Parts: sequence; C-alpha cells; structure tokens
Amino acid sequence: RTSKQVLNTIVLANDYIARTHSQANMFATIFFGVLDSTTGTLTYINAGHEPPLILSRTGVKQVLTRTAMAVGILPDSRYRVAETRLAPGDTLFAFTDGVVDAVTPAGEEFTQARLLGLLRPSARALLERVDAKVSAHIGDAHQFDDITMLAVHRLQSPPRHPSK
Repeated sequence: RTSKQVLNTIVLANDYIARTHSQANMFATIFFGVLDSTTGTLTYINAGHEPPLILSRTGVKQVLTRTAMAVGILPDSRYRVAETRLAPGDTLFAFTDGVVDAVTPAGEEFTQARLLGLLRPSARALLERVDAKVSAHIGDAHQFDDITMLAVHRLQSPPRHPSK
C-alpha cells in the first residue's frame, strides 16, 4: 500500500507539472519517501534528485541513487519505487545540489568530497556541521540555487511510554 501511495504522489505531481507548465519547460527533482518509524522501512522514489545517504556509525552505508527522471519533463512518465531500511542508529541525510554546488566568492564549489568528509551519524550535529562549513565556504558570495538539508535519525531503541 505504501509503495502505491508513493508512486501515485509522484505520478500526479509529474503529470500536473508536465501538462500545466509544459510551455515554461518546468521540471523538478524530487526525493520523496515514507518512513515506517516502527520497522525502519523507507519506501521512496528518487526522481533525479541528489542521492540521499544512509549513514551508520562507520560512515556511508548506502547511497539512494536515482530511480527515475525528474518530474514534469514528460506526462505519463514511468516511475520506479524503491525500498530500503534504516537500522537502529542509522541516519538518513538528504540534501539539494545547492549544498555541493555552493561557491566561494572566487567561484570554487563546495563539492561532494568536502561534504562526505563531514558526515557523522548524529542528525543534529551533522546538519549543524554541514551548515557551518557551507556558510563559511560561501562567505558573501551570491548563491544561484537553494541550499536545503534534511537528516532523520532512527533511535537505537524505541522510546518508552509510561504505563497508563
């Protein structure tokens, strides 16, 4: 059921953009997923987006590569749903290309290699660390793209709820 919901969401978004904005040559890259917080199952489509990463304590565990083209390019496009699992202690880190493409005043890109050097499994510390380094890298340079990040950390064990 989750796979069908994820697929329908992306198909509807694609068809809307392709039919409504075809004259503007508009498209969007999207990473869209649904995480089952009980099992850690992540059902997703990566429609041309920068591949999110699953981090474990030892580093990059999995790269969630593209499963389809960007949305809005062609109506009635086919999309493939993928599934993976976040184990207890894993962190999902998603980011836009504006993070790796951020430039210094001299035009030097931040790069994926620099980003990979910052990755640690703590979600909050990860976001703070990457944000600080990208901001320092940019300085006062004008950026041409959005810079967006998301980190989701799966706890080692579910939180305990007091008995009623």
